[in-house]
Amino acid sequence: MATLALPRPDDLNAAPERASLALLDVALSVASAAVLAENPEVAILGDPEHGRDPPPTAVLAARLVLRADVLRELIAAYLAAIDDLNRDDQHMPF
Repeated sequence: MATLALPRPDDLNAAPERASLALLDVALSVASAAVLAENPEVAILGDPEHGRDPPPTAVLAARLVLRADVLRELIAAYLAAIDDLNRDDQHMPF
């Protein structure tokens, strides 16, 4: 489970979108955990020893969690890019 790392006021001053992205990141983590808790069949998807077709909700839950993970990776990459830009700005001679 993710923890919410609150952006500092200085961080928000430089990039206000950090606030909503921090909340979105945690919301995606919580939603993924809830969906997996409700659909434990996700753990056995694709297992050839499991003889019956999984319910459609399990397949959709797996897709939802995968997409949430991808979005969380994008959020992390975006925040890292902001950090890089801020570091570059601090080294400008003017």
